[in-house]
Amino acid sequence: MTMQVALITDRIWLDEELGQFKHLIVGMLDENVRVVQVVPQGLDDEYLSAFGKKLRFKDMIWPPARRWFLQQLASKIEEENVDVLHVLDSRSWRGGIDLANKMQLPVVLNLASGIDLGRAAKLHKLMDPQRIGWLAATEPLARGLRDQLGPDAFIQTVRIGVHLPQTPYFKANEGPHTPCLIVTGNGTHDQSYDKLFLGLSNVIAKHRQLQVFLDGRGKDQHKLWRAARKRGLLSNMSFVPHRVGHRDLMLHADMLIQPQALGDARSLTLQAMAQGIPIVAQIDPWLDYFVDAQTARLLDEPSADRWSTVLCELLADQEQMAYLSRRGREWIDEFHIPAKQVQQILGVYRKLAGEPIPFPDPVS
Repeated sequence: MTMQVALITDRIWLDEELGQFKHLIVGMLDENVRVVQVVPQGLDDEYLSAFGKKLRFKDMIWPPARRWFLQQLASKIEEENVDVLHVLDSRSWRGGIDLANKMQLPVVLNLASGIDLGRAAKLHKLMDPQRIGWLAATEPLARGLRDQLGPDAFIQTVRIGVHLPQTPYFKANEGPHTPCLIVTGNGTHDQSYDKLFLGLSNVIAKHRQLQVFLDGRGKDQHKLWRAARKRGLLSNMSFVPHRVGHRDLMLHADMLIQPQALGDARSLTLQAMAQGIPIVAQIDPWLDYFVDAQTARLLDEPSADRWSTVLCELLADQEQMAYLSRRGREWIDEFHIPAKQVQQILGVYRKLAGEPIPFPDPVS
């Protein structure tokens, strides 16, 4: 018997994780699992996979209204004989739980941020614990969730799968070229951005041709522009607006910088590691794929001087850049295999739904 799952998500998550969404659907189809895409109205078809049924809901800003519109799809989801609901973003957790309770279906919820742990604990109580499963994107997030929910909760660490290109983008000693840095945070101006911008002003004084691109997340870009102008960075800085395909532009950099410790596990960072792009970040206890001086250079409560020192050091040391590039790719190759991600998710589906399909052989 073919298992059927409804994947539920919003536009914000799709902006960030479009590649992951599509490879999950293809991976499930390869395992004979039929997918229903439950997504907001108004999305261009290029956002979605060409495979599987598409059901659309009105994605309102006010959460109760969004949940109400999502519940209106219950009869259509029932017509598809769905066995499990899988909510991919935390903003849709409550709507997914309400829908699962209404339809008497099990629900799987993705956890990708330490910020959401307290909310997960509150929402977990709204559902029969035998019909709810949590997928944590890192082992620290899984431990934090177990601390919140207790030992009886069904929690599985499922690392985000990333395809490893045969040839890394970063190559040491390519000859003279204009260094390009990508800065990716939450897009909200704060002291972390200020310290980085001040540090970058010192770096640019030594590397006049340096180009810095800001990941255009959030709605606070005007404040970021003002802060960049204050530090004299505008001639060396650009925004990368969020649209389909924006990641392809961002993954052609010499270095990726994460100025904030947000606790967010993002496939963008993992894709950069797979591409061999060296990473410099503020230390983040929720992200186990950052290992200092191995898969990234980590700064503990970084100051402007510390940002300047580390960035200048790396720009001048191609051997260190090449080492970080190689170790990042090795980490991805060992821990973030897409096929393993799909197999682990299907294992959770089968346990919650009671599907009598044998588990596939573990992916090595």
